[in-house]
Amino acid sequence: MTRINSFVIFILVCFVFLWSSCGEGSGLSQFMDSGTNDTDGDSDTDGDSDTDGDSDSDGDTDGDSDSDTDTDADSDTDSDTDADTDTDSDPECLDMDSDWWCEDFDCNDTDSSINPGMTEIPGNSIDDDCDGFTDETGTDTDTDTDTDTDTDTGTDTDTDTDTSTCGTSVFVPECGTPTGCNYSLVNEAAHCDGLDNNCNGTVDEGCSCQIGMVQSCFLGPPNYHNVGACVDGSQSCVPVGEFGTWGPCTGGIVPTPEVCDYVDNDCDGCVDDDLCCSPPIDCSYPVGDAQPFVTKTITGYPGIYNASDWNTAIWTWSLTQGPCDIVLGTNSFTMNGSAVTSVSGAGLSTLNLYFNLSGTHTLTLTIVSPINGTLTCTWVINVVAQGLRVELCWDTTGTADIDLRLGRTDSSYTSDWFSTTFGHEDCGYNNCKDYNHAVNWGYPDVGGNPNPRLDIDNISTSGIPENINLDNPGSGHSFRVLVHYYGTSTTTHPVVNIYCGGIRKTTFGLSPQVTGFNNAGYWDGGDGWKVADIEWAGGVWSDTCVIDPVLTTSSAYWVETGPFSWNNPTFP
Repeated sequence: MTRINSFVIFILVCFVFLWSSCGEGSGLSQFMDSGTNDTDGDSDTDGDSDTDGDSDSDGDTDGDSDSDTDTDADSDTDSDTDADTDTDSDPECLDMDSDWWCEDFDCNDTDSSINPGMTEIPGNSIDDDCDGFTDETGTDTDTDTDTDTDTDTGTDTDTDTDTSTCGTSVFVPECGTPTGCNYSLVNEAAHCDGLDNNCNGTVDEGCSCQIGMVQSCFLGPPNYHNVGACVDGSQSCVPVGEFGTWGPCTGGIVPTPEVCDYVDNDCDGCVDDDLCCSPPIDCSYPVGDAQPFVTKTITGYPGIYNASDWNTAIWTWSLTQGPCDIVLGTNSFTMNGSAVTSVSGAGLSTLNLYFNLSGTHTLTLTIVSPINGTLTCTWVINVVAQGLRVELCWDTTGTADIDLRLGRTDSSYTSDWFSTTFGHEDCGYNNCKDYNHAVNWGYPDVGGNPNPRLDIDNISTSGIPENINLDNPGSGHSFRVLVHYYGTSTTTHPVVNIYCGGIRKTTFGLSPQVTGFNNAGYWDGGDGWKVADIEWAGGVWSDTCVIDPVLTTSSAYWVETGPFSWNNPTFP
């Protein structure tokens, strides 16, 4: 009995499936109902099992294949053509506030006045147009040279009339640049490039160098080098055993957390990224380079801080010292006429800098405003001059009289130290100043200045350096530097900086110090420190000069007592 019932049920199921699956005019329909007489037992002639008069088996009269009474072909009870239960015709769109914007695009689908098609209303603290910004002040046409779509000069991606860059990390692809750190490097002997490749806080550890040499360096992640606010510092070669290695990297600017100031502080390629702001201060103000003996003026208002309280806010300008400033114990520059490292005052928006020496300094401006709080900007100022520049400073200025001398070694232009033969003399206090210039090395004047020339001659004044300039050295020409102890014997430690094309290439005597330099003597007597030989390459702004220190066989500085030999010393 069970087997018979099962077989009967199976036959009935198949029969119902075939009947409901075949449309009017199909083979099965023709088989079940020939002509006008069907066999389904209802009152129509369509051959199905319902009484609605159509050819489907769903029991309604709309002619589709569902069981509702609407006019579409879906299986819900509404009259649209999708398969959901809302009142639109898009099966993927849910529009709760009937403003014709799906919830996937509508940032507030419960308020029909907020959607991407609306115009932003400033001042209501609402993102009316769903663009991710609140209360932007309108749209404009891009007529500037940056990469955004507005008329300001900020590198933002919004379309308002300020330079706010709220949310730019969403749109600017360079944001989030990989650091470039290679933490697996034990040291950087294979990457001696002035970068902290393994990001351990030191640069070029394991790299050898020549005593006294100076190179640019960067302590931030390698890929952030020279991006945004990030700029190089410098490091000097210091002795370790018989060889030199690179010392600490100092100065420069490394990545810092992003603040609202028109500057890419974190050096990721985006200005003020992810900050919804209109900065009250513009730290992108182009400070630029300075020159020795030329006043450098920086205007803070208008320019850097333009708020209404600029004249009552407290402005503080601070400047770092250079190598000779540290040795001299004073400053070789002035700030608004004073030899200080900081000036401050209400409304002190103008800064006048005057440098006696070349070099690189970090300038910091801090503004304390009752309206905007405490604001800070930082710049690196390079004090540059063309050609060859040699600077001398020592720790006993005002007591010991020390002199800087420079000779030209190629083509026998200088035959000996302290030579008085015209055309064969070296440049020093006796013949190379403006008022007593008698040196002829074949170089024309530049801007009315003779070449070479001794710009500063310090006899007995405390805290004053000496320097010799040659604005127009020729490619392939070579020179030699001597420091002579002239008067008042005492132990002193001279330091010599050499610049090529405005870039400091060497610092000799700072680390290690010169020893045995304590015997004064007039003219060709006393002690003399033969510092270095220089070979010039390229044009007057070239920094590819070759500088070799004059060292003994024990890698110490060469100090001898006069009269001084012109040729390089020979060692047993």
